[in-house]
Amino acid sequence: MFNWNDIYSLPFIVTIETKIREFQYKVLNNIVFTNEKMFKFKMTDSPLCSFCKREVESLQHLLYYCHVTRTLWEAFRPWLGEVKINPHPFTITEILFGVFDVADDWIMLNHLILIDKYYIEEGESLTTSLKGQD
Repeated sequence: MFNWNDIYSLPFIVTIETKIREFQYKVLNNIVFTNEKMFKFKMTDSPLCSFCKREVESLQHLLYYCHVTRTLWEAFRPWLGEVKINPHPFTITEILFGVFDVADDWIMLNHLILIDKYYIEEGESLTTSLKGQD
């Protein structure tokens, strides 16, 4: 079903940013420290999402299902159309692993998806650290 060589190679093809490559590695190995995981280790007071505060913050919720991050992905699609990149609706699999079934601009599309995911996680980290300063 999946070509894991392509999936693990993708960040090295589409970006030179080591932080983004590192983050994608963590995504692929499910080792992103979400509130769900940090709550289990007693590192945070709640397993709820830092953005919506409604659902447990799993990796899938944080990057795809959260209504706050869904807003980002929905705003991203029309912008892609404006810059002439195929703006099809993204699946959870494409967000997590990458988009491989497009002919044109797949490098740029995947680069932008990686950047968006990284900044979603960075925004979540910033929100969590700011809570500790109250």
